[in-house]
Amino acid sequence: MDIKNPWLIQRGILTAEHIDKQNIPKVSEFIDFEYIRSIKFEFEVLLKSIQKVYDNRFEYTAITTTIDNEKYIIVYHKEINSDEYIDVLKKIKNHDILCKESVFSKYKTSITNFWWDLTNDIFFSTSEDVVFILDSICSSIKFLNK
Repeated sequence: MDIKNPWLIQRGILTAEHIDKQNIPKVSEFIDFEYIRSIKFEFEVLLKSIQKVYDNRFEYTAITTTIDNEKYIIVYHKEINSDEYIDVLKKIKNHDILCKESVFSKYKTSITNFWWDLTNDIFFSTSEDVVFILDSICSSIKFLNK
């Protein structure tokens, strides 16, 4: 699976404290998304990514890496080359790859602890709670299907 240029990365804050594994929150309760100035991106692209991730949820895994002395947990599809994606994140951090919005600005990263690469359906975070994102997506899909 090829990594596409990550044009659209949605920033947010993981808001669920001490997640109850028996009652995983929906995405809307788990992540406080930052506004990215376009309803098309916020709804259409996000919903498509949710569906893609849900459809492939058993194919996702997680790794921990360090970039510029900061620990990140990356949740990604098993067919993605994780080393290649880590290199992409380093390039984004060094401004060698530009995205629609600033991803790692010093102002934003002081509060942001979650990023959703909507182009590649990959999540990364400084919070270990990111590993619950797949459960949260499943919880949201179940809620929508009721």
